[in-house]
Amino acid sequence: MESDYQALPPPAEPPSQPPPRPGGINTCLMLALAGALVVVLTVAIVVIAGGDRALRAIEMLQGGPRVTTVQVSPGELLPVLKLAVVELHTTVHTSRTGPTVGGLQSVPRHIIAQGSVTACFDLENNATALETVVDPNDPEHITVSLPAPEYCYVGIDSADFFDEMGLGLPAGNEVNARLLEDAKEQLYTAADSQNLMRLAQERGTDQVRLMLLQLGYKRVEIEFREPEHVE
Repeated sequence: MESDYQALPPPAEPPSQPPPRPGGINTCLMLALAGALVVVLTVAIVVIAGGDRALRAIEMLQGGPRVTTVQVSPGELLPVLKLAVVELHTTVHTSRTGPTVGGLQSVPRHIIAQGSVTACFDLENNATALETVVDPNDPEHITVSLPAPEYCYVGIDSADFFDEMGLGLPAGNEVNARLLEDAKEQLYTAADSQNLMRLAQERGTDQVRLMLLQLGYKRVEIEFREPEHVE
């Protein structure tokens, strides 16, 4: 008796998968690690180096700096420096021995004067001291040479003369004229005590630096030269 059982066909084999490409996973991993390394290195440079060196290093990692500076001539700095003026308004007092009348020495005369002193940059007589030099190896680095500030004005706004008895004396005589000159010297002394020249130098530095930074320079150095007196 023949059996009704019939052998079933063998199951179909699953479609073959393409073999994995050697190194594919490793390549992605290496790219991810490289990106992370750049980030870590950038942060480390900023933390450790700081300042301009950090910025320069980051620019190198990004493919070099993008220069956006504008050329500036010494003449373009003149309007800025003309604004760097520092004034002092104060009151001074000094005295002198009065004239001799009939062989007798008169009582000393006094002056109380209100005046002002101005410190500024003398750009007309010291124009040669004003220079700008751009670093040929770094177009974002500029050095500026400026003339040192000077006292450009001192004046008496009002003055009262009197003797030690408190009597008012008319101005215009020789003693009073000398008292006015003495009062001006006192104004210079007061300006020195208030560091007026240093304040003018700081103001000039700040204004020139701000202008150059706005023009695209990142490293600004400012030097001051003493005026050269021509004999």
